[in-house]
Amino acid sequence: MNWSEWVADGLSKGCTKKQLWDVMYGRIGKEAWKYMDYRPRAVNAMARVGDVSLVDGVLSDVECDVLIGLAYKKGFKRNTVVNKEGGDRIDEARTSEGMSFYKAENRFIWEIEMRLSKITGWPPENGEHLQVLRYEVGEEYKPHVDWFGDTPGCMGYKAMGGQRYGTVVVYLQCADEGGGTSFPLLGVTMNPKRGGAVCFANVDKTGTPMETARHSGDPVIRGEKIVMTLWQRESVFARGNRDQGGG
Repeated sequence: MNWSEWVADGLSKGCTKKQLWDVMYGRIGKEAWKYMDYRPRAVNAMARVGDVSLVDGVLSDVECDVLIGLAYKKGFKRNTVVNKEGGDRIDEARTSEGMSFYKAENRFIWEIEMRLSKITGWPPENGEHLQVLRYEVGEEYKPHVDWFGDTPGCMGYKAMGGQRYGTVVVYLQCADEGGGTSFPLLGVTMNPKRGGAVCFANVDKTGTPMETARHSGDPVIRGEKIVMTLWQRESVFARGNRDQGGG
């Protein structure tokens, strides 16, 4: 039995991709990429463009309302970006505010973490803290990538669980106008309904960061946009990285 047949047989018997991947990678290392595309990927997508998926009905209206309420209760702060030399800094390319929950902070947050894991087929322990980001009129996040580069600052965050393999952006409140998530190199803008999500891979099937994952949180023209973001790591996420990333 070759490795392709081995993978197909394992999946048909109910083995998870992670279980199969761990065995293959332990035996043949990076050659495993030839036989399995092991990245976060939305299972039931309404639309796909490249490695970007649009998923409807991730959260209910009530769940969106509760998340927004919890976020306001904890309080928002100006979002930052990774500083090349280490730490983080405020940057005019990113003008939104945000906050983060602890991992499994309560049963409600844990349930959402489990759901996003199931939707994308990625282990929940590899997820960072769920974050809620708020964009008012004129606020945006200009084109950027969520994956970490090789600067000293990025390497520090990368040590907490490896590369960011996937991103999930759930729309809790849609702007009346503007506020989409655009991928300029793919020529597409995603505008989920309330409770829907944009899911995308940040790396190709060999684990190499992709420029096509470059995206923007487009300016809000009317109304207010509130999203929840999850960044999914290569391996188990070790500790808090407050708000560096996309959305």
